[in-house]
Amino acid sequence: MKSSHLFLLCAVTMASLMMLTTPSCDDKDEEVNIVPDFEASFKDGDSIAPATILIVNKTTGANAYKWTFVGGRPSESTAKDSIEVSYDSARTYTISLTAYYNAEFKSLSKTVTVSGVVVPPGSVVSGFSVSFAPTTLDYNAPAEVTFTNSSVNAT
Repeated sequence: MKSSHLFLLCAVTMASLMMLTTPSCDDKDEEVNIVPDFEASFKDGDSIAPATILIVNKTTGANAYKWTFVGGRPSESTAKDSIEVSYDSARTYTISLTAYYNAEFKSLSKTVTVSGVVVPPGSVVSGFSVSFAPTTLDYNAPAEVTFTNSSVNAT
């Protein structure tokens, strides 16, 4: 004997409506004119390592910022106005700024040079650095080694 069953499935459905406002084809897009700019100066005028650099944002037309300071502390920031960045070693560093206005952005990079020890005129300072070729990083012979003279006032 065959039996059959009929099941009625009643479901309650809920719908929600989300409205998005988008400009019509007749609307003009707002023209964005982002001009990234900043000034970098040594705090207290001291450019000898370790040094602190004061960065003042002069950007116009932006509403968000991304700073990158490779080798510095901090290494990045989203600050709007001024930032202090510390560098421990004497060398040239790149400071990069990306300025945003919503989805639009423009970038600018500048370099600053942190000096080493000041040598009085006539003084002799000897020094050198050593680097190994990538194939000889195990420091075993045979090795390709480069010596770089960093002496000051030496002949």
